[in-house]
Amino acid sequence: MQVLHILSLLLVALVAYTSAQGCPGSPRNPSCVGPRNEGRRGWRCQARMMWWYNASIRQCQIMPYWGCWGNNNRWCTRAICEQRCRRQTMFK
Repeated sequence: MQVLHILSLLLVALVAYTSAQGCPGSPRNPSCVGPRNEGRRGWRCQARMMWWYNASIRQCQIMPYWGCWGNNNRWCTRAICEQRCRRQTMFK
């Protein structure tokens, strides 16, 4: 019984840790403003596909993100990008 309790606590801790990690490459303060910026390649940079908001056509577009630097106009999924950015531009 004690082992089962410890395993349950470890599982809860693992789930909390992985959900706190979020999306790799996501900026701390994402923004719908700014041009497409793919960032730079580097030794510890992990490339992945991300989304950026193109305000001139009011759409989220996919882009390769090279894992380092870049601006804050970078989103993990199209759904999140559209949810945040389209709503902001609708009221301007």
